[in-house]
Amino acid sequence: MCPVHASRTTAIDQILDDKSVFRKVWINRDEVKQIQNYMTEEHEEISYTLRIGSLILHNIGQLLPHQLQSALFHNRNFIYPVGYSVTRFYWSMRRPNRRCAYNCSIINLDNRPMFRIRIQENEDEPVKEFLESSAKAVWHKIVDEIDSLRRQHGLVKMFSVFVSGEDLYGFTEPHIIRLIESLPGVEMLQNYAFKYGRLQLLDMPLTLNPTGCARSEPKLQTHFRR
Repeated sequence: MCPVHASRTTAIDQILDDKSVFRKVWINRDEVKQIQNYMTEEHEEISYTLRIGSLILHNIGQLLPHQLQSALFHNRNFIYPVGYSVTRFYWSMRRPNRRCAYNCSIINLDNRPMFRIRIQENEDEPVKEFLESSAKAVWHKIVDEIDSLRRQHGLVKMFSVFVSGEDLYGFTEPHIIRLIESLPGVEMLQNYAFKYGRLQLLDMPLTLNPTGCARSEPKLQTHFRR
């Protein structure tokens, strides 16, 4: 008990003089609920919703029904939502032993996912852009330049063959996997191996009825959640 609520107990050993903690304290928190609140609440003071280490998630993206059916925006291990946007802090390509922000996103180009990375270390420098058809290909371009810079300055060699583009994009982070697997329509993917048993993490808003009467709406037979 703190001094304000000390009158509720008669045990002297339960009254705290200050808020200092001299032992280990374990807090049982519902991380899934916390991530769900991050994605559903609006944050006006900050421009990002979730940070995991050197990764900042800006937008989880979405997949339209024809994109889900095309089987081009996913494989057995990963799903690539259009509009997905993150910032990864990684080694700089221009300055050794320094880090910079890499803005990574997924766009739709000719009905195929394209992985785009933009870098601008300083405001007076031009934006450098990389665009490839896979996360591995676009990140290997960057890692190769970083490795060349480190060789010029006699620094430790980087083994680009062990660098995973999906890791740097954040597709292996458990919380991001849960968010992507809870997107509408994802549960209909047949050849994707779900990691969390089709867990519904995002609470999607109800579809507005334009007429206000269910009987006046046509019957739509769709396999996707509205």
